[in-house]
Amino acid sequence: MFFRGPVGATVTLSVLRGQRADPIKVDIIREALPASPVESRMLEQSTGYIRISDLSSGKSQEVKKAVETVERQGAKKLVLDVRDMASNDLEEAVAVANLFLDHGTIVSIEGQKYPKKTFVAEKSKAVSQLPLAVLMNRGSASDAEVIASAILENNRGDVIGERSYGIGSVQKLIPLEDGSAILLSVGKYFTPAGHLIQNDKDLSKSGVLPNVVVKIDEDNSAALAQPIGESEAAPADKGQTKAGLPQKPRNQPDVILNKALEVLREESAKEKKAA
Repeated sequence: MFFRGPVGATVTLSVLRGQRADPIKVDIIREALPASPVESRMLEQSTGYIRISDLSSGKSQEVKKAVETVERQGAKKLVLDVRDMASNDLEEAVAVANLFLDHGTIVSIEGQKYPKKTFVAEKSKAVSQLPLAVLMNRGSASDAEVIASAILENNRGDVIGERSYGIGSVQKLIPLEDGSAILLSVGKYFTPAGHLIQNDKDLSKSGVLPNVVVKIDEDNSAALAQPIGESEAAPADKGQTKAGLPQKPRNQPDVILNKALEVLREESAKEKKAA
């Protein structure tokens, strides 16, 4: 979502979060934000971690380089983190999913008057077959949902976390004579198994449901909703503090990532036992 206007101007939002009955007031200062780089590093047990914050044009090549880098560093397992990613560049999402898939449907698009189009993984574009866990939360949308559902429904890896947001459509902008416009959805995204990512008729079925669901407990949710000043923000969150967003306290455990590492350890143990 974009709030267009002059750089430096302030926009005040009322945000409903989690189980809170009252909205949180958040002041956002408009500014030109550069695209966030793909983050990669090594974790425990020879696990490579790759974090995608957005999928602007060309980002799939950054992800490819990140995968190759952690594999050179000795990665035997991969974690792909698409939490809170809500970019809308279908070609980039398909390209990222194809890095981990050498066959199978990635996503389909179809509408009442929009011809069906199916994107299929190409073997030549796959770069890794390492065991894979995809991290997702309720802020994962659009591109993140395309990637996660492709990995999950092709049995390529586990998707761990919370049900995603549920948005995926092809939109057409129709200008009007008075200068306004109508943004019309003309097609919807379907997962490889044929499920609607954006199910407007039944919102409870929208989004992608992980095969390993991690419920965020009340303590964790409350911590995320704390007003600034009641908890110390971690160094990586200073930019959000400046923007006026509630912060995750220092040393707050990352329960979704921890669960992913646990699942990958269990799968490695099973493979060794079977061998």
